[in-house]
Amino acid sequence: MLPDTASAWAVATTTAHSPALQGDVPRDSDWRMHASNYRTYRGARGTCHSTPCSLHAVCVASTLHGHDAAENHVDSGTFRKDFMNYWLMKSEPSVFGLADFMKAPKRTTMWDGVRNYQARNMLRDQMRVGDQAFLYHSNCDEPGIYGVLEVAKAGYPDPTQFIPGHDHQDTASKPDDPRWYVVDVQLVRPLAAPVLLETLKNKPLAALNEMLILRRGNRLSVTPITAAEWKAVLSLEAKGSKAKR
Repeated sequence: MLPDTASAWAVATTTAHSPALQGDVPRDSDWRMHASNYRTYRGARGTCHSTPCSLHAVCVASTLHGHDAAENHVDSGTFRKDFMNYWLMKSEPSVFGLADFMKAPKRTTMWDGVRNYQARNMLRDQMRVGDQAFLYHSNCDEPGIYGVLEVAKAGYPDPTQFIPGHDHQDTASKPDDPRWYVVDVQLVRPLAAPVLLETLKNKPLAALNEMLILRRGNRLSVTPITAAEWKAVLSLEAKGSKAKR
């Protein structure tokens, strides 16, 4: 069986680095922010892209994971089942942070309250069970990455949008046509040493040069990150852990 959804941003990532396919990709200042323009699986065969995009075949993992391109060849929307997405998910620690994850049953929570359509599309269409994410503390004294999360349940309607009087209620959203979605995420582990925004802004590694969290004006609570960015952050964690000893 094919997975229900596939990584739209991975398509954009790989094609952006593939001269042979760039003619089929919308050219913009930030290709990753167009993930919502690439539709995910629909039906048994599905499509890896939206009309009017004419992209029909991409080697999804060859750029991000260094696998052999032929092994990862994608045709007619067929993605490798074992392809993993990486994300960064922002939350204010005063609302729900690392300490709350540590106390939550099974260290798992519903990621509710997203009220931005672009972020909603990622939750609804692109996040898959098993995807990994960094927990990012925002609007605090020391913003930065504090933990590793894993998607435990794929997108489903956000129940808080239908609760009268709730901060997240949306009276225009209907149960038979929900507007907002959530995923369930589980804390895998706290970082041994937080990777603070101040460190990320210094861009100590070239892989972090295009990280979306560092883009001026970016306020999305959910953003995709590349495998190279994921590895770079983990290397900074390891470096910070050694410095603490």
